Amino acid sequence: MSGERRGGDRVNAASTPDRAGLPGVRLRSSGAVRIRAAHVLLWALVGLAAFSGVRGLAVPPPPSGSGPAVAPPAPAGPAGFAELFVAAYVSAGSGSEASLVPFMGADVPSLSRVEPGVLDVGRTTVVDAREVSRGYWSVTVAAEIRAVTQEGEPTSLGLHFYRVSVATAGGDPAALVAVGVPAVVSLPRSAAPPRTVFGSDRLARSDPAAETVQRFLSAFLAGQGELARYTSPMSGLAAVSPPPFRSVVVDRIVTAGRDAPPPGQLRVLATVTCVDPIGAHQVLAYALDLASRDGRWEVAAMPAAVPLASPEPSTGGATTPPVDAEPDRAPPPTTVASDGTPDR
Repeated sequence: MSGERRGGDRVNAASTPDRAGLPGVRLRSSGAVRIRAAHVLLWALVGLAAFSGVRGLAVPPPPSGSGPAVAPPAPAGPAGFAELFVAAYVSAGSGSEASLVPFMGADVPSLSRVEPGVLDVGRTTVVDAREVSRGYWSVTVAAEIRAVTQEGEPTSLGLHFYRVSVATAGGDPAALVAVGVPAVVSLPRSAAPPRTVFGSDRLARSDPAAETVQRFLSAFLAGQGELARYTSPMSGLAAVSPPPFRSVVVDRIVTAGRDAPPPGQLRVLATVTCVDPIGAHQVLAYALDLASRDGRWEVAAMPAAVPLASPEPSTGGATTPPVDAEPDRAPPPTTVASDGTPDR
């Protein structure tokens, strides 16, 4: 980097806050810290070596020719760097360009027409990150943009999506730099939701299985009743603690129309309305696997995701001829006798 970049780095290093000035932080003596750090480093190296050896034995190398290599996603470094850069860039302006030096080095553009502090960033998250070439990433950051009013109160302007180019500096994978300013891009494409196993068949509120679902979710989310009364012994389910809601009402329960479980088992999707301690309502949905035991329904499992339906059987392709159908045969060849007459 140029001298200006190095100067910016020195300024940032010097401006790093001293931990001794933080409330509630006490510093140990330098000798004790060095001894403690040496012990920690030694044990970390021993553990890393042991893990590497076990992993080498447990994980076989990928077979050659098993398929095309899949590019790994961008690591946390470029993704987090892009989030910080977007937050700093949105709030920067004329006279505050120096705040972008840690991200852009000497390539900070002029922001003479941008008033600083007018815009602010609320929440940020990375929605896409990919390595376009070795040591060079494209990161898309979703940022909640807020306008700061004259009274100092932020007003949300909605979500903006910023694409940031991030590269390693000088071949050091830990040294990152933004290549140019961010670009505002459109919302990432959304796909149609896949088909789930659940159909339109609904359980009546008076159904014993529906009553189990209502009582289970009331105990699970609101602490009303003992959860073990409504779960199978091996379910491993535990109530949310502390309970986030004061009441739970089941609005609808649909059953699995496709890929239905065998008799004595039931897979359902329950949509519920929950009320928290301050009276706010939330609509949630829970996929549950129920099992019948001793004449009553119990919750046996809570799938980690809504179960998807298996693919439809393919109807295309070549058809198989009937077994009794004779295949097409060519006519027998015609031979000519020695006297010139055809012989069939």
